[in-house]
Amino acid sequence: MTDVPHAKNVYVLPAQARLDLIQLRDHLHFMRQLTEPAPGRAPAEAIPHEHPMRADAMAWWFSHLARDLGRILEAASGPHPATSPAPSPGQ
Repeated sequence: MTDVPHAKNVYVLPAQARLDLIQLRDHLHFMRQLTEPAPGRAPAEAIPHEHPMRADAMAWWFSHLARDLGRILEAASGPHPATSPAPSPGQ
C-alpha cells in the first residue's frame, strides 16, 4: 500500500472487492457512453428519445450499482490508524 501524506486513517480492501470496484468503474464509463449525445451534438441539443437506455433500465442498473457498492463497503475493514501497519483483510 502506498503511503498517503496527511492520511489519518487507512482502509483495507480485499482483492475481490477491489476487482468489483474496477468493474463498477468500467460500467460507469459504459453507461456514460450509452447516455451521451450523438457525436457533434451539444448536450443542450440532445433529443430525449435518442438514448438507448429506458428509465426503468436505468433504475434497475442504479439499484444494482448501489447494492454492489454496499457489498464493497462491507468488505472493507477499517478505519485503522495510518501509523500502524494495515491489517490483513478479515481482521
